Amino acid sequence: MPNSLLAKVLEAKYYHGSSILSSTLGNRPSYAWRSIYMSLQEVKSGFFWQVNTQSTIKILSDKWGGFQPITLTETYIDNHDNPLLCNEFMNESGDAWDATKVMQVFNSTDAAAILSCPIAKNHTDILIWANHSSGLYSVRSAYHWLMRQQHNDAPPSTLWNKLSKLKTLPKIRIFIWRAAREALPVGTRLLTAGPRIFSNCMECMLVSL
Repeated sequence: MPNSLLAKVLEAKYYHGSSILSSTLGNRPSYAWRSIYMSLQEVKSGFFWQVNTQSTIKILSDKWGGFQPITLTETYIDNHDNPLLCNEFMNESGDAWDATKVMQVFNSTDAAAILSCPIAKNHTDILIWANHSSGLYSVRSAYHWLMRQQHNDAPPSTLWNKLSKLKTLPKIRIFIWRAAREALPVGTRLLTAGPRIFSNCMECMLVSL
């Protein structure tokens, strides 16, 4: 939740004054933030900005669009200190594209894609999740999207669907899911994530292989 205390603390420490999508790992990050950051790198390519009447989206470097993201077919040179914004290519009221300006800068294919992109009537740039028809992000849709990428667009595993039908406590279902996916926070898993801990078994003190 963006208005929660945790979100405000993370924003103040790791991405003050910017979007979480443009955040950096930072110096001496906490284990929690490192985990969030690594997960964010996996899913952020699935988001895009929806263009609006007063958009401050960078037209050449940001990922943006209307109902779907626009992919430019050519690489254009931009001014790093003063990048071109989407609203610079709209008419004065901001409710339509200025075809003359667009066609002066972009090739015919890219210009056609931009001119056909609808402009939302809100006044705030909205982040859209491209991998669900609602445009809203959910852990479930992100998981299915990542699984399709990992397995070359193969259908996702039905394990969670089966687990969700078990008549037991939610925490039990989550525990079984984590165990099946080798995601339990045991010593060997935590070592791969970065924390400096002992890999010895706490019962027999032998080193896990």
